[in-house]
Amino acid sequence: MAESTMHHGALRAAVVVSLLMPTSLLAQDVWARADSAVRRLDPGAIPRLPDAVTAALKNRDCTIPQSFITTEPHNVVAGDLRGNGRTAWAALCSRASVTTILVFADADTTRIDSLEVAPDGHYLQNMGDQGIVFSRQLSVVDSAFIWRQAHAFGDAPPPSPTHAALQDAFLGKGSVIWYWDRRRWLKLTGVD
Repeated sequence: MAESTMHHGALRAAVVVSLLMPTSLLAQDVWARADSAVRRLDPGAIPRLPDAVTAALKNRDCTIPQSFITTEPHNVVAGDLRGNGRTAWAALCSRASVTTILVFADADTTRIDSLEVAPDGHYLQNMGDQGIVFSRQLSVVDSAFIWRQAHAFGDAPPPSPTHAALQDAFLGKGSVIWYWDRRRWLKLTGVD
């Protein structure tokens, strides 16, 4: 009797596992299809992007992944990100479904910093009626925003933030702020 009960238990567990496995594989397939469906633009499709930055992105085989929030080309931003009065450019560079933030110190692309490498799949979320969507978006924030966030979260802001910074957001989830502090990029708390 005990052997029969054990056999039944093992058989029941095998049936449950076999029934769940296709569902699990199906779920993985849904997320993989969503990742492959992310709209990724050629750098040449980004308006006002300097030719040298466009060429540098193309030379790295970058595409620019687009979040679900707008149909307008985005995820390439510009601002005084280094506090030197010059325009720096930042872009999400996706290659083989892995994205890096590239920051071009200026339009001539002599200095390029790489920040926050992550699989595009880490920025997918299920938005109900909209389905599974890509939700990563870059923006530029000013020094007042950095002070407000530091105060709200009890963080110590960088010494006298005086210039713009880069916000890397997982839409609806949170963000981090990348602030250039003379020699390095600081990673600060963004919106929670």
